[in-house]
Parts: sequence; structure tokens; C-alpha cells
Amino acid sequence: MRIYLRQTNSIVVVVAAIWLTACVTPSEPPDPARIREELLASRADERELVEATVTDLTRRQRILLLLDERDRLIAESVTYIRRYKTEMTRLNAEKDSGGESYKVS
Repeated sequence: MRIYLRQTNSIVVVVAAIWLTACVTPSEPPDPARIREELLASRADERELVEATVTDLTRRQRILLLLDERDRLIAESVTYIRRYKTEMTRLNAEKDSGGESYKVS
């Protein structure tokens, strides 16, 4: 069990590192297709590792469901961040154009 947790933790660290690397602004703009491909490959590797490592079928299915839930939560977070960024951009544009909502009476 400890070996499995170490392997799972190392996979999570790798996925997080890829995700954080994608968020950093490099000198060249990142290629979204390449990043998406790398992320999908790492997720597939993670699932393969779980399927190869966890022998208890019930536990394996539960872990795979948790991985799916994690991916769903990440996707939701990205959606909220994009909405927030869009709203902040709109508010900044309104402020810069002298919008009435920012004037103090």
C-alpha cells in the first residue's frame, strides 16, 4: 500500500509540475496542442499505473473514479478562472473608459 501511495504521489507531483509549467509565461508562447497532448498522455499513464498496480478490483474502480472526479474539478476550476479573468478584463475596460459605476458621489 505504501509503495502504491508513493507512486500515486509521484504521479500527482508530475501532473502538477506539468500544469504549473504550462501556467508560467515563457519567452515563447506555449503550444496549447502540445500541452494538451502531454497532459492527456500523463493522465493515461497515471490510469495505466493504477490498473497495473492495484489488484483489488473495487479499490481500483474507486481510485479511477476519484481520478475522474479530480479531472472534473480541475476543469471546473479552469472555467471559473476564465470567467473571473473575463469579468476583470471587462471591469478594467469599463474603468479605463470612465465608467459611471466607479465614480464616487
